[in-house]
Amino acid sequence: MSSLQKCLACGGPFAPLKWSGVRCKVCNQTWHKKCFVRKNEKVAEHLLLVYSEQSSNEVISSEEEYVPDSTADSDSSLDDISKPPII
Repeated sequence: MSSLQKCLACGGPFAPLKWSGVRCKVCNQTWHKKCFVRKNEKVAEHLLLVYSEQSSNEVISSEEEYVPDSTADSDSSLDDISKPPII
């Protein structure tokens, strides 16, 4: 851990004798534990909000897309079924 590394979220330095951070194994970025937790809570809240908005939009759009077929009510094939066959 170099003394030049700083928290990606707040920009604050890490204490040289006490490591209280989180480091990404992929990008090697570092965060204070509380900054990392705080950021993840905000991201989770945002994702939950976006997901709930998408779900409500899907329900509304599916109701709007349904249009009953009014020509089926006046279909002559229904009249043929109700009449007895002519022998």
